[in-house]
Amino acid sequence: MNGSRNLRARYVIGRGLTALLAIGIWSTPGLAQKTDVIVLQNGDHLTGEIKELTHSKLRLSTHSLSTVYVKWQDIRDITSDKTFEIELSSGQKYFGAIQPASLPDQLKVVLGEQATIDVRYLSVVRITPIKRSFWSRLDGSVDLGLSFLQQNNQFDYNLGVQVKYTEANSRVQLKINSIVRVQNEVSTTNRQDYSLAYLRSFGHRWLWSGLGSFASNAELDLDARGSGGGGVGRFFVQTNKFTFATWAGLLFSREQFAEQEAGNALNGNIAFLFEFFRDEDRKSDVTVNLDVIPVLTQAGRVRLEANAEGRHEFFKDFFFKATVFDSYDSKPPTGGATNKNDFGVTTSVGWSF
Repeated sequence: MNGSRNLRARYVIGRGLTALLAIGIWSTPGLAQKTDVIVLQNGDHLTGEIKELTHSKLRLSTHSLSTVYVKWQDIRDITSDKTFEIELSSGQKYFGAIQPASLPDQLKVVLGEQATIDVRYLSVVRITPIKRSFWSRLDGSVDLGLSFLQQNNQFDYNLGVQVKYTEANSRVQLKINSIVRVQNEVSTTNRQDYSLAYLRSFGHRWLWSGLGSFASNAELDLDARGSGGGGVGRFFVQTNKFTFATWAGLLFSREQFAEQEAGNALNGNIAFLFEFFRDEDRKSDVTVNLDVIPVLTQAGRVRLEANAEGRHEFFKDFFFKATVFDSYDSKPPTGGATNKNDFGVTTSVGWSF
């Protein structure tokens, strides 16, 4: 059994490294024109390509300064003929180019050849470019953590990948989280979480979501769990400092525990998202996800998935990340011998693209 787990761990590591290579190829910078003009409150001009506005900072890619972050309140005017999704704190969204407005505290959105609308700067919480090509709509991050102990030849590895594809009113997001521990004369321990989510907004901060996922966890004797389903959610608070969202739905899963027959389950899913942002020169944020999953086909069984992640950018798209996670199963199918909890902390260094 240890041999099969070692083979499975090598297979998982290979898949993770393949995904990392693929993401690196996909994210190779293109020849996008950097013609967007940002005018600061002090009169300085910056020319580049607007990547996004989030967490009260505008991310701008320039030729001479690489990527820079500009505080939203420090910007006086923006001029760009590209198409953007502009989201307000009320949940209202507009799609169009951006021009200076007649009033100093407003932004003009060009909706069409004859239609424009002015919105207040402080009401804007997110600006996302709507790019034409498939590859230019991808962004995300890759992070990797490694450790080695010579005393028992213990090697720990954790890999995180996030890739987001954005269109008007919709988003597809891929997440890969992999943790592997290899040690001489001890069976390899691994924890794998892969998910692919589709999010579609339909006004007033409401959204519909579809989700597919795969998980394995040696600590819980879980060989494999595949899940799929969907639900409806809403962003209740959405500002440049804090975000709170929740959604609920149903998940169908098929799971295989060690030395047990595979079984099917119908689950409820109540999820909570909290995001906290700091307004400082470097970009820092904390994201907390909590999933409460009652197993509807097994009385009294509830699963919890909690994840808290803190990131701090220390140099031009490079960041340090610390993650705390916990997986809980109140009634594991393998009985009382199985651990009910898998708790851990990881650290890594990553790159955003």
